[in-house]
Amino acid sequence: MTKKKTGYKTEWTDEEIAILREYAGKESSYEIGKRLGRTYQSVQGKAFRMGISLDGYSTIITCIDCGRKRKVSPYITHAVQRCKNCQTVRDKQIRAEKQPERADIRDFEGNKHLVLERDGFQCRLCGDRENLVIHHINEKSYHNCDVPDNSLDNLTTLCKSCHSSYHSRKRAKENRIKEDDFNYESQALSH
Repeated sequence: MTKKKTGYKTEWTDEEIAILREYAGKESSYEIGKRLGRTYQSVQGKAFRMGISLDGYSTIITCIDCGRKRKVSPYITHAVQRCKNCQTVRDKQIRAEKQPERADIRDFEGNKHLVLERDGFQCRLCGDRENLVIHHINEKSYHNCDVPDNSLDNLTTLCKSCHSSYHSRKRAKENRIKEDDFNYESQALSH
């Protein structure tokens, strides 16, 4: 039995592959390796690439979503039921289900529905009835303390578009104030 050398690896001959197939499941990878003059790691690697289960080294599972076959380590077969693509899609779905919008997590101490009802289930600025969010009127109570003021007087209903515009304008105004402060300080220093 002659092995072709390709760099630091040796190619598998057709004879060796036939022996591997014949003894897989009957002998351990160590015994097959001895029979072939190879290491047990080399035998396990080749068996894995060929989809042969050897010493419980690899197992083939069928994806429950798309039906594709996949080789996996036997140590994770109890957890793996999907191919990588389907598992990625499923993971995204699970994250989306577990992480609802931030406002929904708090429910504003039970006031969310009351605020929506008070405001007629519409945006207080444009009257839109889609994509509604609850907004803190006095935001310092929300951002600068441990417990935000979720009283009905401090909550209002906005659509996502108006809410986003409000915060964009607010940031622009804050930036202008900072620029004015900087200009005032630099003028005071120059005089």
